[in-house]
Amino acid sequence: MIYNEEGVIWVKCDNCCLTMFGGFASDSRDDVINPMKRQGWTFGDRALCPYCTKDEGWIHRVMADIRRGDIDW
Repeated sequence: MIYNEEGVIWVKCDNCCLTMFGGFASDSRDDVINPMKRQGWTFGDRALCPYCTKDEGWIHRVMADIRRGDIDW
């Protein structure tokens, strides 16, 4: 998801909710998407961060480890 908050554009992963700075208000959606694609993000039906682009299930495994206490978050 790409959203504008007071002139600042944020890109949020639709799978794990990782949110990154996408830039400042621009004239074109491509001004945000192209730099994010270079960082590994994908945009289709959903916006996916570089981690979820490689493996959409990673966040579920990490959260399960945190709940079990295997990872000290």
